[in-house]
Amino acid sequence: MSKISPTYATALPPWLGELAANIGDAIAGRSKKDALVGFATAHRAYSTEHPGRWASLQRQAGQAAVDSGAARRIVQVTDAVLLGYDIAVPDRVHATRIIGSALSGFLTSNAAGASPTARHRPSSRGRN
Repeated sequence: MSKISPTYATALPPWLGELAANIGDAIAGRSKKDALVGFATAHRAYSTEHPGRWASLQRQAGQAAVDSGAARRIVQVTDAVLLGYDIAVPDRVHATRIIGSALSGFLTSNAAGASPTARHRPSSRGRN
């Protein structure tokens, strides 16, 4: 049986607004790759500095949480990053999910002790 993460039924923790502000500061005045790097760096810094808070945000949100000002701000800063990439509005939902999934995977691996600077080096076996 799979375990489902608890849902935030009413509102997200107050630190979501803090994360949104950090991301906003990290992407201000930047576009394209620089904005994306700032976005990812802000998430990484927050998850490293506040691992318990970060972990608490990794849950399915209820409607009240989705409607919160902090959640809207996260959507706004994410959309601001994507504006530089000429992605059609309907496709931004998918782009947002891809970015979120990649960040979540990276940050989860990082929290588990994986080195963020480790490089995968393919084996040369079988090559001539």
